[in-house]
Amino acid sequence: MIKLLFDTDLIGDDILALIAAMGLKDLKLQGITSFGRHYSSKERAIVALKLLDVLGVEDGIPVAAGANRPLLREPRQGCTGCDPSIMEFSRSVPGSFEEKITPGGATKLIIDTVKENPGEITILCTGPLINLALAVSQEPTIVDSVKNVVIMGGAAWVPGNVSPVAESNIYNDPEAAAIVFRRFNDITMVGLDVTLKTVIDEEIIEKVCTRESKIGKLTYGIISSCVGVHKERGFNKMPLHDPLAMLVAVDPTLIETEPCNVLIETVGLHTTGQTVCIPFKAQKDKCLNLTKVAVNVDADRAVKMFINAVAKVCK
Repeated sequence: MIKLLFDTDLIGDDILALIAAMGLKDLKLQGITSFGRHYSSKERAIVALKLLDVLGVEDGIPVAAGANRPLLREPRQGCTGCDPSIMEFSRSVPGSFEEKITPGGATKLIIDTVKENPGEITILCTGPLINLALAVSQEPTIVDSVKNVVIMGGAAWVPGNVSPVAESNIYNDPEAAAIVFRRFNDITMVGLDVTLKTVIDEEIIEKVCTRESKIGKLTYGIISSCVGVHKERGFNKMPLHDPLAMLVAVDPTLIETEPCNVLIETVGLHTTGQTVCIPFKAQKDKCLNLTKVAVNVDADRAVKMFINAVAKVCK
């Protein structure tokens, strides 16, 4: 059983990852921490709480609001294409959820969860890495107690999606990413090299997801929005960026990895946010922390795993 702490900006496919998580039998969600961009981290936390409420989750999963801006840079808005479907869902769930947000914030929840479960917590990050960077800066000893960190972010040997070399989550706060990659000893980087190979379309989700339920309508709305955005770019399918990272956290055999020293570009004029991946075999210094960089994926198995998980929730 994987004990998972989910750090997320809850934009689009982050929510699909959370929905899929509810249908994965080998996963126990220990908490959710949010990051805010177009909507605040508190508003994103409320969406997560409402989602858990509609799903009938009885375990009292803590949800904490985190940062709303990068460590040093001006905030970048990020994708807003799925926000209408997300906020329509939020408005459809009555009641006040603000008081249900875990006090103390995301940093405290991360530190407390790791300390209370030494060697057992997998931290999954599917947004900018500010919350985790702040946690490890405040309490450096958590690196020795975390089981592993799985990050949806980066592009090793493929182009970026917000610049020729940078992936969005890393680009949004490269300084935070640099802290995380430098501090933690066991990181799996699930980047664009594999997420762009793992795709679905509206026809697939039509077969498993009824739009008569709140969750089904939300799932379909997110996928339709994402497919629409990619159609404008000449790509008629939706990559499972964040859901794939969630699946890998549960089943690492879905991907093949290359051990690399990952350096984050923070000062480049044209390369800010680039994940510079130096394979272990090319290292002169063999004592550096190494990241498991995903280089290949069993895309068919990952898509089936995602669909089956979503079908359990959206039935």
